[in-house]
Amino acid sequence: MKSPLLTLIKAHRKTSAAVIFVALYTAAGFLLLPWVAERQLTSIMQTRLGLQASMESLYFNPFSFYLELDGFELADEEQGQLLALSHVHLNFQPSRLLLLKLQIADLTVEGLSIDAMRYSDGSTAATVLAQRWQSTGTPGEEAPEATEEEESGELPAAEILLLALSNIEINLTDEVPATPFSTTFNVNAFQLTNLSTQENTSGNYRMTAEFEGGAPLTIDGAVSIVPLTTSGNLSLREFPLPMLTRYAQDALPLSLSSGEYNLSLDYEVNLAEAVPVISLNNLTTGVDTVAVVENGSASPFISISSAGLSGGNVNLPQNTIGASQLSIDGLNVSALINESGEINFLRMLNQFSTSPNDETNATAG
Repeated sequence: MKSPLLTLIKAHRKTSAAVIFVALYTAAGFLLLPWVAERQLTSIMQTRLGLQASMESLYFNPFSFYLELDGFELADEEQGQLLALSHVHLNFQPSRLLLLKLQIADLTVEGLSIDAMRYSDGSTAATVLAQRWQSTGTPGEEAPEATEEEESGELPAAEILLLALSNIEINLTDEVPATPFSTTFNVNAFQLTNLSTQENTSGNYRMTAEFEGGAPLTIDGAVSIVPLTTSGNLSLREFPLPMLTRYAQDALPLSLSSGEYNLSLDYEVNLAEAVPVISLNNLTTGVDTVAVVENGSASPFISISSAGLSGGNVNLPQNTIGASQLSIDGLNVSALINESGEINFLRMLNQFSTSPNDETNATAG
């Protein structure tokens, strides 16, 4: 017969071991893991990419697998800040792993600022970072072998119940033109729900964004991963046309002093086929208050009150295009002659046919 005292001692040891394990797991999850993750991340960014990474705080709950990150920044010594993130939280559901499914209940990103640049040599920040990553890798490092699922093309079971982005600012700069171009694109809100790798299931998404000047872009739709398809509707209003000629100002003898572009359509895209199938329907597009001026002139030589197309459709790969109505209102074209007797259209046509390289060579000669 076992001694009651011995049984009590064994039970006490088991309880103590369990308490110690929980205490160590708690300390490792709440304290050690965020500390290690922060230092590993900053070290990798510095050694592999030459970037300075910093964060205000990182929180992880080892019991609910809930993660929060605040005040994350990436900066390059030469180019300055590349990315700034105010807040992100991730709510992962570890219990779903028992059913062999990866499930993210909530992934929210708030206040993200990205500086995307194309340098004067044609390279981009992304290509430069990719080259740095490749050049700082371990010599002889081999890529991991493909798993059976990857070889078969079968996707693992995964699901995102909610992906939410808000206040995303993308600053675009292009230094290739002689006059550098810059603009900003803002994603006010993006929400994706119930996205799954399960066959024949679809999630819904909605995005509201703005181009410079506040031109609103709205996209509503549904997306399926297996098969890879998406459908929905898109609306763009009051897009500032002068931005286009501002980008190409060094190559054009003219510019748009005013003008707005509007677009509305329904779309269906099927990328599961050998040849992508794209259908655009109920397409309505047009421009308003367009004024085209020659460089150095204040008066427009072409003006359009409004021009538009409605009832349009485009189908690929059938290569069919159709529309029910085309209208132009208030078109005014002026042929202007300067003091030298040159007509503006011929003068600009001559400038179009003369490239900057031709002018440079002629000057050098």
